[in-house]
Amino acid sequence: MKRQFVGGVFGQGAGLFSTLVIQFLQVPLLLHIVGTAGYGQYLVTIAVPSLLSLSDFGLLAAVSTAMLQRVSVGDRRGARRVCEFGTGLLLVFSAVIVVAVVVGALILPRIAPELPSWSSLVFGLYGLYALIGLQLNAEEGILRADHQQALGWSTLAAIRLGEFGLAAAAGLVLDSIVAFVVGLLVGRTLGAAVILTLRVRRVEWASRVPRLSGWREHSYLVRPMVGSIAQPGATYVFQQGTTLLVGALMGPVAVAQLGVLRTLATLIRQSAQVFIGASVPLITQAWSKRDLAALKRAYRATLSTSLLVVLAGGAALLLLGPAFIHYWTRGDIEASRGLILAFVALSTADVLVALASAGLVARNIHFSFGLVRLGIAMVYVAAVAWFPVDSLAQIILVQACAVLLAASVGLGIQLRGMARERALAR
Repeated sequence: MKRQFVGGVFGQGAGLFSTLVIQFLQVPLLLHIVGTAGYGQYLVTIAVPSLLSLSDFGLLAAVSTAMLQRVSVGDRRGARRVCEFGTGLLLVFSAVIVVAVVVGALILPRIAPELPSWSSLVFGLYGLYALIGLQLNAEEGILRADHQQALGWSTLAAIRLGEFGLAAAAGLVLDSIVAFVVGLLVGRTLGAAVILTLRVRRVEWASRVPRLSGWREHSYLVRPMVGSIAQPGATYVFQQGTTLLVGALMGPVAVAQLGVLRTLATLIRQSAQVFIGASVPLITQAWSKRDLAALKRAYRATLSTSLLVVLAGGAALLLLGPAFIHYWTRGDIEASRGLILAFVALSTADVLVALASAGLVARNIHFSFGLVRLGIAMVYVAAVAWFPVDSLAQIILVQACAVLLAASVGLGIQLRGMARERALAR
């Protein structure tokens, strides 16, 4: 188990490294191409097509966990049937996504005439980019189910770096945001071919032949699918809902400031997610084998390392944040320590949510928590829209309180489940 955890940390660490490189280079790059207001308009434009990354309706997460549970007990034939059924459903969802992308790109100029002329094309291209991302995640989920999560995560990290490099070169040479997004799309398409080839060679039991029969056999996937879509759905509502609200209330320049600060604060959460994400397959295996001692070790290691990362990252951001932001954006965007403190509080709450959901996701029982978290996110957006606040810092603090409430609910559900399993073990 220790070897698998270290391998998982390595794979998640590779993902964090790619995120660091991309985020630190992308912000000044886009500010150079389209300016501060244009960067804010770009974030608003991709807010809706980003939703398409959730258009599998939680299928991939639920199927990946179900396959991992079967492989952990030696049932590779059952894992293969789950894989084929998931492939069939994903094919149906993909057809729906293509239609949604085309329709959205056509009607965007009518519903948001204030956006620039390139926004409609960027909307459509980014929607297709998100669609191919679902295929990448499907292949990574198969590798993770076969206990090759380090390989899957590191491959995704390499693909992300490659697609960003291609997009950055295209954007700079042509000085165009459209060229940047085309580069992302081409790079991701090539990456999908690479990870598909890798999975075919490394996982013998898996099959991506679509099969839509066996609905009754796989009906157990419905609840974890709802929970899986509700979890990222809540994240989408919190993040992209805030982006749209700030754009409507404060304008594109404020959205650019939000994007820059969110990029830095998110690094705290993503750093902690390296250890949280690496522990999820171990928790799944421990629950499948009813090994409570291994389960306790996995939780303890995850909790201690993630909280240490949060404390160190928050202190560094508060100390160095204002000067770094000024240098990073060449003076286009400034931020006070009070505003940075609000984002640090939000990142801390995000890490607590990730800790709360880790055990629930690992066991495919995150149905209730996902719905509660999504409900809290929707109430937050409605409250901010109904009672407009005066500053970006106030919006972020309200969001942090809402996320913290969701984290407390998830921790309560998880502790109650662990107490029940402990009682049964006795």
